[in-house]
Amino acid sequence: MTNEQSGVKKTQARAEQALRELMLSGERISQYAVEKRAGLANGTLNYNCPEYRQVREAIRSLKKTCQGTAPVDEQGIEQQIKLKEKYRRQRNELSESPRV
Repeated sequence: MTNEQSGVKKTQARAEQALRELMLSGERISQYAVEKRAGLANGTLNYNCPEYRQVREAIRSLKKTCQGTAPVDEQGIEQQIKLKEKYRRQRNELSESPRV
């Protein structure tokens, strides 16, 4: 194994560890966040090698599974529904009233 290959493997290991840490902490996952947590330069994982591609694909798949998992504010949703119903009633009343 050449020094260049061992450097790539070390970088891959650091990026994968950073990704695990971000997942455990519940922080937002992005390529930038992984690079920053791993102590890598911005854009390091953009180099075209299979090891970095694996890390990028892992980040993308985790982002897809994590999207839409924000906590739901039940009171806020109920309030929105009530307001929409109120405005629909008012709209219907106005449309049914005789026009002058």
